[in-house]
Amino acid sequence: MNGFAAGTLVHTDKGLIPIQNIKVGDLVLSMSEENIDIKAYKRILKIITTSNQEVYRFAYCTEDQFSEMYMDLSYVLSTAEHPIWSIEENCWRPVNEFQGYSKVYTLGVDEKQYYFFWANQLYRTYDSHGNIYGHTAPPLSRDFAEADRMEAFFKVTLESIKTYNMEYENKYSPFMNEAISLSLIKDLSSVADGTPLLVDTYHIEVEDFKTYFVGELGLWVHQ
Repeated sequence: MNGFAAGTLVHTDKGLIPIQNIKVGDLVLSMSEENIDIKAYKRILKIITTSNQEVYRFAYCTEDQFSEMYMDLSYVLSTAEHPIWSIEENCWRPVNEFQGYSKVYTLGVDEKQYYFFWANQLYRTYDSHGNIYGHTAPPLSRDFAEADRMEAFFKVTLESIKTYNMEYENKYSPFMNEAISLSLIKDLSSVADGTPLLVDTYHIEVEDFKTYFVGELGLWVHQ
């Protein structure tokens, strides 16, 4: 079942609400596939929660970020086949089939055009206290020298999954407010083995248009 991880913000008539807090009957902002000038708040008809799902980070940014060493990226976390609108192809594309640098549709809250950058799977690791984290990288050896292969770390809770990163700067949004420590990086990288991170995902069904908007920027997605 397609869906998004906890913490994914949904645009509603009451503002941005984490997807796990959405209820049947709530009103979410929706848009007609036949005419993108038609936007309206539509009711949630059904919500399906699915446990133990693999998730991918769908990252997107403005064109001027492509040449930056430390890119300013936004992302959402979804199942591999969740459909997102591709402006170039004028159709819905699954996350794991999206073409690089394709334009995506956002609500234009900052009046900028955004482009898909990449989608990569989240893997599981944990600290010495047993707390679960996510990371986006292939399996590592136990050599700390290879920790720079771990492109990003994620703090996993029941309410959200938010990123840290290796440059100790908040280049991904949404992100943790505090920087990750070198000792925690060493702790997490020493046990990372390429096991997929499994989390609950949330699928919502919307009346009429069957679409809604997620993330602070309002990425247009299908149910």
